[in-house]
Amino acid sequence: MKRFYSLFPLALLLCMWPLSKAAAADESDTVYVVRSTYEVDLFPRAMISSMEETDDGLVIRTDDGSKFSYKPDQYLYCDRPLQLASLSIESFKFNNKFNHQVYSDIDCEIVGDSLIRGVVPAIGHWLTPSFKIEDKQVEVMLDDTVRLVSKRSRVPMYDEHTLTVSDPKVRVLTPRRVRPAQYVYELKPVSRSYRLLLDWPADRATEAPRIDIHIENDEFVSNKVYYLNATISMDGAGVFPSMDETPVQIKGRGNSSWRNERFSKNPYRLKFEEKVKPFGLHGGKSWVLLANRQSGSMTTNAIGMYAAGIVGTDGANHIVPVDLYINDYYWGSYNLTEKVGFANNSIDLDDESKACLLELDTYYDEKYKFRTRYYSLPINIKEPDFSVAGSTEITQKDIENRMNAFARAVYKQEEFEHLVDIESMARYFMVTELIINYELMHPKSTFIYHENVLEDTCKFKWGPIWDLDYSFGYEQEHSYFQDGADDVFWTEVVGKSNMESPNTIKRMRIGSPALDRAMYKTWTIFMRDHLEELIDYCDDYYAFARPTLEHNREMMFWSDYDYYDYDWVTENAKVWLRQRAIEAYAQLTPYELTDEELGIETPDEGYIPFDGIAQPKAMASTEPTLFDVYDMRGMQMKSKATFQNLRDGLRPGLYIVNGKKMLIK
Repeated sequence: MKRFYSLFPLALLLCMWPLSKAAAADESDTVYVVRSTYEVDLFPRAMISSMEETDDGLVIRTDDGSKFSYKPDQYLYCDRPLQLASLSIESFKFNNKFNHQVYSDIDCEIVGDSLIRGVVPAIGHWLTPSFKIEDKQVEVMLDDTVRLVSKRSRVPMYDEHTLTVSDPKVRVLTPRRVRPAQYVYELKPVSRSYRLLLDWPADRATEAPRIDIHIENDEFVSNKVYYLNATISMDGAGVFPSMDETPVQIKGRGNSSWRNERFSKNPYRLKFEEKVKPFGLHGGKSWVLLANRQSGSMTTNAIGMYAAGIVGTDGANHIVPVDLYINDYYWGSYNLTEKVGFANNSIDLDDESKACLLELDTYYDEKYKFRTRYYSLPINIKEPDFSVAGSTEITQKDIENRMNAFARAVYKQEEFEHLVDIESMARYFMVTELIINYELMHPKSTFIYHENVLEDTCKFKWGPIWDLDYSFGYEQEHSYFQDGADDVFWTEVVGKSNMESPNTIKRMRIGSPALDRAMYKTWTIFMRDHLEELIDYCDDYYAFARPTLEHNREMMFWSDYDYYDYDWVTENAKVWLRQRAIEAYAQLTPYELTDEELGIETPDEGYIPFDGIAQPKAMASTEPTLFDVYDMRGMQMKSKATFQNLRDGLRPGLYIVNGKKMLIK
């Protein structure tokens, strides 16, 4: 199959050569040598002192004294003009589908032929860029250290970077300065550089976002049953979109977090008449204000839900820290987040008519509820609402049958991947294990949903992750990020009197070989791609939320006073998360994972960099194999290492060597 490419801009290529020689060059002044591997070497004639082609092969000598030789079986032909691939970036963006902390797509502007710029209104600096280039074989490098793969690479980004587009199959004779007026020529891949400038409004913010609620007749929320009419306005602090005064309804929410006191830092539920996008989040009618009342807890939901988002748990929530004012009284520091449910801003389904959302919850306090036949698990039916005529095509019995089949498989120690989405369950369990959220063991606030209860091939999914203020060591020690990092999560809690179902959850975890493998895969990808990101997010979130965290100390509700220094909490969180991840990962059963499972791309060995050649050939060579070594985050550790020095200077661990994973001991 023929390939067609735009002509490579020679002026760009020549910018790497001495000006005096580049000035006189044009397309016809370049010698193209097509090697038998279908790679191309480019020699500007201005740099060539002699070129001779005989039965013994091709010899090109340059004016610096260098000699480049090709045996007859090492090249196909030379001195013919070719059309090579373009090195242009056609578009560059950050798609919210691949960036949990980006609430809407960010299209960057390409200015001229060497500048890309954009504004990133987000908390957290790790991003997955999406970009379009003319040919997939062209490589894009970030700051000459990390190869970017569109929609897949996860990298830290800040104010300014360099994007280098190169074709590894095409080399050009390039001068390297060895003395002020002396150059040595060498063949290097052709490349083109862009300056990437990103503006981060969150880094400049001096105040946190603010929410003002004015309740009709200056009432205060005193219960979790009745909504009160109110108006709401939001100030995005120059980072997120603001909201003008808008009608809203407000009532209390929560279980142990709720107090029937007029002046108390309670959590609230907000309900709008129409879908709204507060601070640019995805549109929805129902939202929640989390109070984070417990001392030291005001970063727990942010960190845990960010972990859920980057791992890819279903329905992961977003967190925006805000200063809340009610009837012009300062009410404290809160988190705005989505209300869990079937809605565009939470669990977004194309068809809800046959779906159900269930909560495993010992409070067992919903109108529609049941206990499973095996294990007697308490199940609240959150969706659908059977009292609304015509809202669903399923019955409570249909839901009970589905859930009982799953509980029976767990009880009988049978495989259950035909009933439960194993990948979804693995992601949920992995995050739960990481943050030590024992709510799963009670169980409380544990959500699963089924998109079509009447369809046998449809499976339960796990999520969203919710209610994290008893995580990170708090359940057992009543402190955050200080104890419990070495817990063996699935076994150490068995038999504790305050948990209703630890044995049931343990059997779910260890009873399925498919889940065990999926857990190891999910953890491995997290350790490679996301652990450092989560630790960096702790700093980024604290830097942005600091004004509201400090303002919270001034709140009127002294019974809810949070005395913690969140600078200290954040430092503890980073140390604790790293230790926790290492300990939990070490406890797993290791599996030999495939490149496909790990998301490692296999290079296209059949790539031809120009039009006119049908099939590649193998090139005979006695040169030693060289190795490029990357860590599990994609950072290049070594370039062109030999087998003898491959391991030198590397810590024990898992690495990617020439596209394959390798354990170095």
